[in-house]
Amino acid sequence: MSDLSDSDPDAIGNQFEEFYQAYPRRQAKREAETAWRKLNPDEALRKRLLSDVAKRYRGTETTFIPLPAKYLEGARWNDELIVNRTKAETPIDISKRLIREAEVPLLCDRAGSPLRRFGGLAVGETDRKEG
Repeated sequence: MSDLSDSDPDAIGNQFEEFYQAYPRRQAKREAETAWRKLNPDEALRKRLLSDVAKRYRGTETTFIPLPAKYLEGARWNDELIVNRTKAETPIDISKRLIREAEVPLLCDRAGSPLRRFGGLAVGETDRKEG
């Protein structure tokens, strides 16, 4: 029997390194490798894991990505993949949106001079009658 492990004494370790480098959150490596060795994925599952990680966490902030060991132990590749989710508006996003909505275009008189605003009315310096 020609097994992959016969040709490379630590083939599973090399496969883990490939997974670990592809995973967007590289922390708790020892726990992740233990989970990988316990899972001992075949070639089809290994490819599925690499593909899932690339799709599932694209554009996700690192702090919201589970540690690799938790991903493996929880079989997260079987979870529903939610795509095109709208990002929740953060307080900073809300502030920026409100500022944008409140911005009033600068009004100018016919000569191009900026008009002053009093309440909702724009009053220009050139509106005075010269006399």
